[in-house]
Amino acid sequence: MRVLLLTLLAFEQAAGVWFSINDSPTPREQLQYDENFYHCPHDDNLFWPSNFVCDGYPDCHASDAMDEDSEICAPREYLLQDLLLTANHITNNSAFLTWSSGVELLGHSSFPLELSGYFLTGRSRGHTFQKTLEPTLTEYNVSCLKPWTEYNITLRRFYTDSEEGVDRPMRLGRAAALELRTHAYNPSAPRELKIISTGQKKCQSTHRGSY
Repeated sequence: MRVLLLTLLAFEQAAGVWFSINDSPTPREQLQYDENFYHCPHDDNLFWPSNFVCDGYPDCHASDAMDEDSEICAPREYLLQDLLLTANHITNNSAFLTWSSGVELLGHSSFPLELSGYFLTGRSRGHTFQKTLEPTLTEYNVSCLKPWTEYNITLRRFYTDSEEGVDRPMRLGRAAALELRTHAYNPSAPRELKIISTGQKKCQSTHRGSY
């Protein structure tokens, strides 16, 4: 299997897409996209969050608007579909994500694509996770989080070409992002509570517990 790494920047890597160009289709689990801040070429001070990439609107200058590169992004009709992401039931190590499914644009005359799944990425200081999700899902419980940690969560659609013999079998779709903070550890209940002294005005006690 021959695997290529495409960069979104000509000279400076900001994000990459893994895909296969052999005759057999690439397993979904082998597809990957790295969500990083996007640095516009020819402008040292212009950075955009990764969810601005392939959103249907060029954010870099018109002459170098590679954040909407047609070699990587799906056609604009696909990118303009809303993608709403929410997080609920947050605990010390998990969060329940839900999102909108979008509308399949079957029969697009110039570039027919099929929704093939979602790239889910979570980043915090010292912890990053990536998941590739089935296209039929509209919810997912993330259970690998660390307590009392702030995460940037990004969910991105990706598509595959329904025609055979193409050089770019995968295209990136729109992304949605949110921030969340997990809860702290839940302390254990006290064990072996003992009263050691009593009086008219106060009562002293000791207990052993695991925290």
